[in-house]
Amino acid sequence: MRKIAQLVTRDEDLAEAMMTDTHTITDEDCHEEAVLAFHQLCFNLGTNPYALRVVQTAVNLCEHGYSAREFVGAARAVCTHPPVEGIN
Repeated sequence: MRKIAQLVTRDEDLAEAMMTDTHTITDEDCHEEAVLAFHQLCFNLGTNPYALRVVQTAVNLCEHGYSAREFVGAARAVCTHPPVEGIN
């Protein structure tokens, strides 16, 4: 997720903030699309409790005005492996 945030923000410090901030969801469409892409491209969220810990970053990116399209593009660039399953 850190690499995705870095690609989206193009700023390491801002990416770090996206990893640690806690925003509530107001842009539901962006959040839903970003989390679905993360689930399909990177980690199967239903089988990876660890991966659920990092989806707040998607919320933060959406709430800071980044688009789901930017998130999906970054996820495609970073998650070049099959979706990972079974990490606790």
